[in-house]
Amino acid sequence: MLLNLTKQLRKRIEDYKKTDRFSNYPLNRHNIRSIEIMINLTELAVESNFKLERHHFHWFKGGYLLAVDFNGEWKDISDLYSTIVDMMVNKGLVII
Repeated sequence: MLLNLTKQLRKRIEDYKKTDRFSNYPLNRHNIRSIEIMINLTELAVESNFKLERHHFHWFKGGYLLAVDFNGEWKDISDLYSTIVDMMVNKGLVII
């Protein structure tokens, strides 16, 4: 389930990167790169049955900011991110 969600989120990020909104706003580029790190950490944890350390949790704390920045047609980016974070915490794969 988590890997399916990361795949969906990765695809939406690739779609977003093709827009002017990505290329014209440095903060959005930073947010996208942060999400990509979270995706990679999630995949590492799931595929290797590896519990992420407390210092990794930084990459899982962007929910509110992402909800503000990614709205309208891009709201699903924020929603997918939040769902993945919740699942990682509930499964104990990231230490908070």
